[in-house]
Amino acid sequence: MKITNLINERQQFLKYLLMQHNIDNKNTVWILNLLKDREDILSNIKFMRHDAMSNRIIIFNDFKIHLALPHGIVTDAFVIFHYLLSLKHTLYLVYLPHNQKYMQIEMKEQLNLFVHSVDVNQIQDIERNLYILQRNKIVKQHINNYIDNLIEVTLLNKDKERFNQLMNFKQMLGE
Repeated sequence: MKITNLINERQQFLKYLLMQHNIDNKNTVWILNLLKDREDILSNIKFMRHDAMSNRIIIFNDFKIHLALPHGIVTDAFVIFHYLLSLKHTLYLVYLPHNQKYMQIEMKEQLNLFVHSVDVNQIQDIERNLYILQRNKIVKQHINNYIDNLIEVTLLNKDKERFNQLMNFKQMLGE
């Protein structure tokens, strides 16, 4: 899955939030619309939980938004809006209800990081840890679907090296 597909997934999730929830806070709607409409901003935001306590946008159950930065937490919508307009580094968006939609996009984000961060020397480590994935049929099916999409993209881009790497993943999963 290319980054443009992930951006589209992110936009779809934000549309889902805006359409499926009655968000009373106009500042939250303002920020969510900014994120939804600006691909340049969305390309720097990953929709997933992260270990770091900073560089996160947190959307709470009541749809209040906080921006956690190394120097503190920002709650002012105007400041968050302008910070996002000048965003040049990675932020993690955390949606605290962790509903099914959020978990689906989070899994895609994690798979994207996993697939793009692997080099040839890490294959043996992956093989040792794949037994966890092989035991969980639902996760395995999602991973297989995701890898199939990536294979289609690499075939269209005629990227032989990437194709071989993805086929190795499929073999490791037992496909």
